[in-house]
Formats: sequence, C-alpha cells, structure tokens
Amino acid sequence: MRQVALLCMAEVDLSDLANGYEYRPLSSTAKARARDAAEHLSGLLVDVGGGTGGHADIWSGIGRFALVIDPSEMMCQKAAGRGTVAVVRAVAQSMPVVTGSASLVYFHLSLHYGSFRGAIDEAARVVRSGGAIEIWTFAPEALPSSALARWFPRIGEIDAVRFPPIEDIVEKLGLHGAETIVRREPEVVTRTASSWIAAVENRFVSTIQFLDVDEIEAGLRQFRDAYPDPDEPYTYTIEFVRIRATM
Repeated sequence: MRQVALLCMAEVDLSDLANGYEYRPLSSTAKARARDAAEHLSGLLVDVGGGTGGHADIWSGIGRFALVIDPSEMMCQKAAGRGTVAVVRAVAQSMPVVTGSASLVYFHLSLHYGSFRGAIDEAARVVRSGGAIEIWTFAPEALPSSALARWFPRIGEIDAVRFPPIEDIVEKLGLHGAETIVRREPEVVTRTASSWIAAVENRFVSTIQFLDVDEIEAGLRQFRDAYPDPDEPYTYTIEFVRIRATM
C-alpha cells in the first residue's frame, strides 16, 4: 500500500487526460445531475476541476453564469472553445474568485486532485451564505469491483488511496458550518465493447495513467476474450456518492 501511496503522489498528465475526455461524453444522466445541481440557484456557478466544460455548459444552457476553473491549459482551451462558459486556469486550493460570490461550487470527480481539505476551505470561502458546495465522488466500498478494476485489478487499490473517505469530506464541510446531505447515486452505463476499448486505450480516466503498458494490454486481452464482438453492449454501474452541503 505504501508503494501505491507514493505512486499516487505522481502528477497526472492533464493534457493526456483532456484528450481522453473525448471518449467519455456526458450521459443523459450526467447532464440531468448538472441541471439538478443548479436548480433554484442564480448568479455565479463554479465548476472546480471542470475539465473541458461539459457540466458548466449545461448551466449556461439554462441561463446561469458558469465558470470553469481547471489547472490544465489544454482543458481550459477545450472549455473556452465551447464559447458558452467563462474559464480561468487555477487550482482548487487557490481560486481567483471573490469571497462569497458564488451560489454553487461544484466538484465532479475532481476533489481528489491535490489537498481535498484545502479545496474545501477555498470552496467555503468562495460560496455565499445560503449557497451550496456539491461534491461527486465514488463509493469507497465499490472501488475494488468497479468496471475498470474488474479488468485492471490494481486500479481499485490505487483509487482507494487517491479518493478521500466520505466521512473525512463530511467532517471537513461540517467545520465550516455546512448542513450536509449524502446520497448514493448509481449510474448504469451501456456502451459498445469497441467504444470501451477505445476509451481505455486513450486513457479516459486518470487512474489508467498509473498502470504500466503490460497491465493495460493484459486487461484488454481479457476484455476482448469476454466481449469478442466489437458491437456487443457492455453494461456496468458507476457507484457515485453525491455530497451536497448548504452553507
């Protein structure tokens, strides 16, 4: 486990991940989640670690002012290319946003980049009274059996180190006086076998970057043996946890 912890201190290649995002388009469920997060809110909505701007674009489409904050130049370029959202290159722990100016600070699978405690402190500074911090992460107990860990077993071990425990996130939010609701939000995904292979080959999630080439090839061989028809549907469940904190 110590070796995994040291490995996970390595920096993710966010430019490589930005290219991989082309193989993980927002599902209808993900779009509905983004709309739900913004419902009944107005003013500034901030997507921290917002990547290529998919969630923020949904907010813009329903008339909200959407800001993407991301540390990657390529992610920011892709988000700005949408022409619908404002973009700032920065890290979650130091947002160039006025104190108390945001109605929503949103982390979708991004809180584990850098210090999550520092990111929550900064989110609490940025959000206005009555606003919300919303965090989407993975259910820890499901990581060893995730759709990726099934074929690449070490991914479950790596993600267990990378993603902070739910109780630690809730405790940190509580220190800022937040009222927090935690819910499980599983999402069933169906895609063709060939599209899933292409997504893995293009490293559509960052944890794949921590695997060596032999591990990736071995996992893909097993997958192709199980799904020899490239058009065969591959269905799996992503076990999300939604943490909504009202400030």
